[in-house]
Amino acid sequence: MKEDLAITNNRSSIWTLEEEYVREHACEPSLNIGAGNSPIPATISCDPLVPRDVICVAEHLPFRSNTFRSVFFLSVLDHVNDDVASIREVQRTLTPRGRILVMQGVIDRTLRFKLRRTCSFALHGNLRRLFLDPDSILCVPWWDRHHMRHYNSRTLRALFRNMGMQMHDFVIQEVGCSVAFGAFENPLSGEALAEEIRRRVAETVAVGNRGGCGYRAAAFQDLARKEGLESRIVMYRGHVCNQARIGGRWQIVDATTPENPTQRLLLEHIVAGPVYGYSTDPDYMRTHRVKYCTYGLGEYSRWMQLLARKANVVTPCQIMRGVALADDKPNVVIRHDTDGDPVKWLWMAYEENCLGVKSVTYVLPEQLEPYSEMWHQYHFKDFAFGLHSAATDLVTLRRQEKTFTRHFPELTFAAHGHTDPTGIPPYLSYFPYAHEYSCLPAKTSFELEKQLPYGFISILQSTGRFDGCLIDNWGIIYPTDPETFIENMKNGHLYYLLFHPANFSLEGGLGSFLKFCGIVSSHNADLDQALMYVNRSGSEYFNNPYHPHLVCVANYLRSNLSEGDTVVDLCAGLGLLSVLLGNGARRYRYVGVERDYALIRAAHQLHVCLGLRIPEFICDDVKTPKHPVHADWTVLLTWESENGDGRMFDHIRDYVAPGKKLIVTWLPDAIRQTKWFDTKYFTIAGIEFFLEKGFREIVTISDAYESGFPQRISVLERVR
Repeated sequence: MKEDLAITNNRSSIWTLEEEYVREHACEPSLNIGAGNSPIPATISCDPLVPRDVICVAEHLPFRSNTFRSVFFLSVLDHVNDDVASIREVQRTLTPRGRILVMQGVIDRTLRFKLRRTCSFALHGNLRRLFLDPDSILCVPWWDRHHMRHYNSRTLRALFRNMGMQMHDFVIQEVGCSVAFGAFENPLSGEALAEEIRRRVAETVAVGNRGGCGYRAAAFQDLARKEGLESRIVMYRGHVCNQARIGGRWQIVDATTPENPTQRLLLEHIVAGPVYGYSTDPDYMRTHRVKYCTYGLGEYSRWMQLLARKANVVTPCQIMRGVALADDKPNVVIRHDTDGDPVKWLWMAYEENCLGVKSVTYVLPEQLEPYSEMWHQYHFKDFAFGLHSAATDLVTLRRQEKTFTRHFPELTFAAHGHTDPTGIPPYLSYFPYAHEYSCLPAKTSFELEKQLPYGFISILQSTGRFDGCLIDNWGIIYPTDPETFIENMKNGHLYYLLFHPANFSLEGGLGSFLKFCGIVSSHNADLDQALMYVNRSGSEYFNNPYHPHLVCVANYLRSNLSEGDTVVDLCAGLGLLSVLLGNGARRYRYVGVERDYALIRAAHQLHVCLGLRIPEFICDDVKTPKHPVHADWTVLLTWESENGDGRMFDHIRDYVAPGKKLIVTWLPDAIRQTKWFDTKYFTIAGIEFFLEKGFREIVTISDAYESGFPQRISVLERVR
């Protein structure tokens, strides 16, 4: 009896059986718990007493989770203090589908019969339970000090089953006593099972090169059904993948493996968007006909769908190759300039590709290499690419072209606008009155674009059909909204639509449809809204077109200007005086003088928003003017500077020719010293200052401040 329970007298035979079982069922890396002096090979052997690789107890293993593919309990479970805690700790260190290999002596019916014959019922209480409860694992005789418990085959299997382990193998052999050999598999969690199926599908497709996302989704659904994983096919616009129910929630499982970071971004964008349908049938394409391009279109998609239906969409490269333009519908080039974040372009190209339209994208030289994978992903789908450069000479351009042609075989060139005070906003280069802009540099990249036969504008004009464009620039679409522009296009004519990805946002976050986040030019646009959009400085002064002196001067000028007069607005800011004068400014010339180029650009934006003619501006400092303009009317309203700096008045006569007029605000000197003003500021004090400079007062506009604010507005004439 004692020999049967303590099976140490047969260790050599058992070690042989253990080694054979381990060799058959184990995988590396492996862990042997309670190894003692066992010769069984393992990656790591541990024991609480015998110095092996690691000294530790089974209930607290010093190993990371998901480390071992096999863990051995060889005659150990009946010795540990807590067998449940030990198995739970081993489960933590096991990888999914990892195995626990068990060798454990078990008490069979023959041993129970021997105990019943030879032992008194007065022995240890646990021994009595052995006869009454054959499934008990606490049947340890009082004289057995080496074991914490004993098992029979049923209780051993139940122990692992209750811990969620799946029995892979279980045999009992007689080696002087009954010895159970078992292999229990750590089951995959729902997430791990889904990942394994996904990996199997991805590997199968990679080897067989069979199909794309639709084939992968169907294969995943078929395998998930066989493995008992609840899943379904989910259909997006332009992509199909799967969802698996894990932890009571549906989670995306995509067997399509991105080939590069750009594809990963695109897939994340798609699967975060709206769903078009679900299916639990692997043969879903036979039963589900999803129209990906006609449901839930966003703002940008609607424009592209309207173009696909109404117009013949071409690229500059196709025009250069001699592709015939349509006569029975308008011809359109869709253009993008990647001036801002190029990744936003990816969402626009995706929308266009889904709707079957192809665009041309002009890429800055410094963006060619970093985003090459993204460009090539769509270049293979017949999207066109060109060079976007601010070069003003052929030497610089040729160097950039050499880099460009390493990526793309066909070259077209589009000028990139300037942002310095001597530059020119891009839209002005195509407007008929651009020559009036007095800050044009001697040569711009736009001039180079017009001279080269592969320049964008040259290609369009070479057809003899170019009839106009719709442009979004600086967050403004002009000359009108895209839908109106598209509807009004004429058959047989050629147009281009320029959209900057930087001016679009993903409405509702990643995965939603692109929405234009700027303002659409309109003669009915709201002035206050446009001012809030373009006034980046946030100045209340510039946001107030109803300031009394502005309104007063605008009303006076409208009543007194003659045809062809020139109005120079010194320290013009956003050019609000021009806005208040309105479209009537076409009868006369307005010139704004402003030293802050950011304000000049904002003034251009404001006029474009409101559908007004873009006024002429000079980027100049009125205190040290380099480009003074003689005007019929010079306006100087509420100019002030710190530290009593009045140098600008030394040059006031440079703007006002003899016999011409100056409109100026001023304060009586006595009032300037009162509570109204901080004395550190200099404000024009007294009309006498101008009388000494050779001016005479014609009229004082007394109704400028009905609130009683003590400022005066006078109209002066230079007499000498």
